[in-house]
Amino acid sequence: MNSCDVIGTENMGKSYASALSCSSTDVAAGSRFFPTPEGAAEAVLAIEQTADPSLIELMDRTTIGAVESLTHMGLDSDAGALLIVQSDAADSAGEIARCAAASEATRASYVAHTADADGGEPFLNARRMALPALERRGTTLLDDVAVPKPAIPEILATIAAIAERHGLVIGTFGHAGDGNLHPTIVFDPPTRAPPRPPAGPSTRSCGPPSASAERSPANTASAR
Repeated sequence: MNSCDVIGTENMGKSYASALSCSSTDVAAGSRFFPTPEGAAEAVLAIEQTADPSLIELMDRTTIGAVESLTHMGLDSDAGALLIVQSDAADSAGEIARCAAASEATRASYVAHTADADGGEPFLNARRMALPALERRGTTLLDDVAVPKPAIPEILATIAAIAERHGLVIGTFGHAGDGNLHPTIVFDPPTRAPPRPPAGPSTRSCGPPSASAERSPANTASAR
């Protein structure tokens, strides 16, 4: 029997509330939206206390918004974070159900289940589109940060504080299941004014003399 679940937000589009993560007899998956990235990071730790999923991916609010602007797939742009969880265990449906319970305990805001075998593809595709979506917003500088999983809440809070302090746009996404995240700075190339010539005592032109100079009394006298 195919099985699948999704955990998201209440104001998520109905088309995606009923057809979310992928499922089959061998693979099940789920998606979870959280009010804050820190809540999602706490869910990663809670999930691993009860299950061993094959994939846990994270996207923060900036990344969700960029992907939604690109794909118009109905993601909740107000959510603080999105987790995508997949299991290929023998009892994948049971494992995903345990992941769902752990996520609810850490304040995931919406839970739904579906038996649609193709339902997970939209959210897996959302994760694939994370970097292309951010690249549409400007020049990107992608970093690669690896931290112990218990430190994920702290690193996400630190990235957000840096973005706020310096007025930066930073979208963070990555492999939360192994603590490998990609904070990606989005910026526009600086617009530089052309350099001014160095100041000097002489303003004499190096070009041909002007018509007024040619008709000046001094020039007229010398020409005679």
